[in-house]
Order: sequence, then structure tokens, then C-alpha cells
Amino acid sequence: MSVDLRKTIGMKCSTDIYGNACESGKTGTISRASQVSHGMIEALEEEEERAAVEASCLLPYFLEQVMGEVHRHSDTLLSVDGIEVAPEYQGYHLKLPMTPQHFDELVEYCAQGEVLHYLYLLQLLEATTTLLQQEKTLIEVELNADTRVVVVGDIHGRIQDLHYIITQLHSPHDPQTRYVFDGDFVDRGGWSSQVMGVLCALKLLYPDRVLLLRGNHEDPSICSSVPGAYLQELFAQYDTITGGKVHAVSCALFSWLPLAAVVGERVLVLHGCVPVEEDCTLDFIARIPRGWYAAPLMPVLKSTMRRIQSHWHRVEMTDTQASVAHQILWNDPVPAKSMPGRSYSQRVGPACTSQFVQRNGLQCVLRAHQNQRNGYDISEGHEGQVVTIFSASAYTKLTDLGAIAVLTKGQGAESVHMCYTQWSANDVRTPMKSLSGGQKAASVQQEKIPPEVQMFQERVVARKEMLLEEFQRLETASYRFGVRGMSRTGWLSIDQWTVAMQKVFPRMEIHWPSLGAVLGLDPAAKVVNYQEFLQKLEEGISRQGVISGLYASLGPMQGLFHFLDENNDGMVSRDEFDNFWTTMRKDLQSTHEYEAFMGGNNEQTLERDLDKLFNILDIDGDGVVTLDELFKACRKFRHRDWMHLA
Repeated sequence: MSVDLRKTIGMKCSTDIYGNACESGKTGTISRASQVSHGMIEALEEEEERAAVEASCLLPYFLEQVMGEVHRHSDTLLSVDGIEVAPEYQGYHLKLPMTPQHFDELVEYCAQGEVLHYLYLLQLLEATTTLLQQEKTLIEVELNADTRVVVVGDIHGRIQDLHYIITQLHSPHDPQTRYVFDGDFVDRGGWSSQVMGVLCALKLLYPDRVLLLRGNHEDPSICSSVPGAYLQELFAQYDTITGGKVHAVSCALFSWLPLAAVVGERVLVLHGCVPVEEDCTLDFIARIPRGWYAAPLMPVLKSTMRRIQSHWHRVEMTDTQASVAHQILWNDPVPAKSMPGRSYSQRVGPACTSQFVQRNGLQCVLRAHQNQRNGYDISEGHEGQVVTIFSASAYTKLTDLGAIAVLTKGQGAESVHMCYTQWSANDVRTPMKSLSGGQKAASVQQEKIPPEVQMFQERVVARKEMLLEEFQRLETASYRFGVRGMSRTGWLSIDQWTVAMQKVFPRMEIHWPSLGAVLGLDPAAKVVNYQEFLQKLEEGISRQGVISGLYASLGPMQGLFHFLDENNDGMVSRDEFDNFWTTMRKDLQSTHEYEAFMGGNNEQTLERDLDKLFNILDIDGDGVVTLDELFKACRKFRHRDWMHLA
């Protein structure tokens, strides 16, 4: 049974389910060039998320110690006792219980880009977590002739889009309006803490009319690691200790977010896509326990994750439950049959979707998770059974539209009507308060070069050292085997350059030679001076004032550094380094994890390896490790080398 799918553009334009030509409106067709740029950005984003997941497992014990601390000592970390607001503080003062007037004041304050006092943000997070703990994994949202359900896709820290939705499109104060926020509230947009403050306040104000679902970015492995991560923003807005605490409490809230909702008994709302398991039902999803802190299953990292799952989960989960929960957050629809997707998810084909919809008596699946240039998309090949909503306008700094879906009761007893409202970044109000350094890293506006090119160049520069190492290896091999025309002068063939780019960016399915011009190469050239290539690219990024060319593992590494740096002097001494590992061994000795941690080594062997590890980190040999040295060491050595040494 088909869904009545219509859209509105600025409330003026409509199309049918197949996206046929609309009446006059603010948007037009997306050009072929823009589609290519959009595809490039999608590949970059996927690569960043993969790197973030791997970075989160770089030192599993650290993550369990620092991030998992919220579970072992939740009463202490979630408590706001003893925190006071200084008399000189002149910002917004939180008033609880929340009222419509208080909420409107909070929204306007946050929409200006102002930062909430961390006590107030912690209070909102704590109170919302308590509410979420009382909810179910799968929420049923009623739909009758008088109500509407507004489904909001990814917001990604764009407070201006959230402000536009709730003040210009559908007021949450309307008793006939229900809201479902479909995950990915944080990261990349620059105002994630403001978004979290508003969403928590809205949930507290209307707990039965506002539903918050979990997305793949509501996970410490992602929201601490991707460029423009929530954790980076909190460090910039507050300080390392305060920001770290807000992040930990936020992640505790994330652990209790529901996974899905069924609207009007016919439309399933979730973040990723349906699971590929042949017998998966809504009843099975409803029985998946919550309270798990990190993503329950990363197949590519399964052996590492398994060793620390007992620390991150408050509840026992079967392998199937873990797999289904993970897929709900990460899966993507594709026109062809189901296949492996991002290295830790599945791509869901039309047959799988059709079977899931029929098995569970649904009309369609409404999801988020993937940026859409028009703000929404009806998945090709799925016969209208999969619809994607993305609510962050100008997400890629291009002309992306934001969109929401509005669900109302249809004419038939089982029908659900779905309409769309779109807007552009020009429609929303930009926060007046300037971005902090951490927020600039999350939301860089480029003037001299196209934004998608800037993003692409940043990622390449961020991996300069890895590229240089690979270029030099290929050059040495060419010289050794006497490749004609190649000598040890810094030159590589375009084919060798392509091989190096593919190795350093293994998950990006890009035709590198065709993008050489984007990176400053002569399109007609057959050879590349790799030293000049890297130097010019880095200089170009510097001239543009780009500060977001951060290491992919910035969040975990920055957090690790501050955890090691006991006296906060900006350096890690050998004593501080040893104290970390001494504490680790002491904590693990009474558990079954100790033998796995030791890996069959005795104490003497471990001491030798730790000495070696410290020397690797102390690049300049001055007896202390700086944050820059930690970054460089992480880039030089692969994950397996760290785990072998540690």
C-alpha cells in the first residue's frame, strides 16, 4: 500500500512521489557538478566516521577508563551538587520546571550562539536522562485526524535550523503537534551544545509529545573523534575538565535514547535503515535492551571491541540484538540487492526492505543518516518504501536544503499522508555570536575556493605524514627496480601517486586521477612531484585560514593526553605516563581481563615495552610528551603497532 508523499517548498511547491516537476519555489534541480561534489563529500564523511571508529579503539583501556567512568561512578559524575553559578555570569539562567515562556527564552538565547552555563546544561542532560530511562526501545506514536507528527532528520549541531523548525514551521506549543527527532543531534555544525540544551528542554517541557531517537553520532566513538566533534566543541566552549564532564554526561543520555518509533502503526522511523536479518520483527526490536554506552557491534573491529564490551554495557545483549541495534543506527538503502556497506554496516536492497515492510505490516520506513541535497529523498528502487530526511541545511557548505517530514492521518483506515517542507540556509538566522576555535573547526566558511574542495583538501593535508611515507616508499621502490624515467628526486608517476592516495584513503571509492586538479595537479601531467604537491596544498590551506585540518583521531587523543597529564602543565612526564599504566594494571588484576591485557607477557617484559612506547611518543627525546608529539606518533604508527606495544 503506497504512502501519499507530497512536498512543500517554502509552503508553496508540491510534487508527487516520483519527484516530478514542481510549481515555482525556492529550489531547482541539482546540477551534475553539484551531484559529483556531493558524492565526493559523502565519501569523505564515510572515511571520517570509519577513522573515528578505529581511533576510538586505539587504546581500549583508556576509553573504558575515561568514557566508561560514567557507568562505574554514575552517581558522582551525573551529580551537579557543588556547582555554582558565579555572580558575574550574565547569560541565561535556567528555570525548572520548564514552562513555555522559559523554553522560548532558552531557544532565543541559544539561537544567538550563546553558551549555556555548564551547570544548566548538566541539569538539562541529567533530567532528560531520567525521562529517557522510563521510555521503551520502540515507541508507538498515535496519529489521529487532529494531530500531525513532525519528523526531523539530522541536525548536526546547526542550531539555526532547529530554531527555524520550531519557531517558523511547526510550534511545539501546539497541542496537536508531535515531534520525532531522528538522531544525529551533534557534531560538525558548530553549535552542538546549544542543540542539546534546546532538545533537552523541549523534552522536559512536553515529554509525551517530543521523542528523541538515537543516531550513529550519539556514540562516544563518533562524537569525540570526527572533525568538528561535539567533544572538541565542548573543550573550546568550556575547558578540558568541564567539557569532558559534559561530554560524559551527554553520552550517558545517548545510551538511553530509544532506537525507533512507529507512527500511526504504519510508518517506522529510525536513523539508519532496516536490519537485513530475514526474520527481524518490530517485537524483536522492542525487546532490545538500552543503556549500552558505545556502539554494540563494529564487525571490522569485533575482536578488539569484544574484550571491553563488559565494561561498556550495563545489560546483556545477544549477538543478534547487538547486530540489529547496530544496523538500525548505521545501515543505508541502495537500489540493488543488500551488500556490505561502510565497513561496519550493511547496505539494504529493495527486496530486504519489501520483506521487512510486509512482515511487519508497515507502509514505509522514514529514516535520516545520509545528507540529501534536496533535504529529502525517496530511495531509488524501493518503490516508495524508504524515505530519507535530512534537516541540516548547507551541511556541506554548498546549497543543500534542509527538510522535515510531516505525517498526518490519511483518508483510508490504514493510510498515512507524508508531506515535506524544505528551506535553504538563506531562510535561517545565523547565530550572531562568533564561533570559537573549536566551533570554527566544525563549521568553516570558505570564500576563495569552493567549500567541497576545501573539505577535500583539508582531509588530504591532515594525512600529510602518512602520504609522505607512502610516496617515499614508492619512489624508493621505483629507483631500486630501475623504473624508466624515475629517479630519487621526489617524482612519481600519476599511477604511483594514485596507488598512494588509495592506500592512505582505502575506503574512499574515488577516481583519484580525475580529482588531481582539485588538489593542484596539472590534469595533463604524467608525473607528480610529491614534495611540491604536499607543500603547495598545505600552503593553500594555510592561506585560506582553514583551521579544521585536524587529525581524524583528535577527540580520543586530546582526551587521552589530558588524562595522562595529571598536573595539567601541557606535558606528560615519564612518571605521569607510568602512573597511568600502573593504575590500569591495578584495576585489571582482579578481573578476567588482566590475562588478556598482559598477552602472556610477564611484568618485566611489559616494563620494557612501556619504556619503548614512551620513547616512541617522546619524539624530540626531551623526557616529556607534548600533545603535538602524541598526534605525530599516532599518525606514524598503525593501530596494530600500538596494541602490540601497549
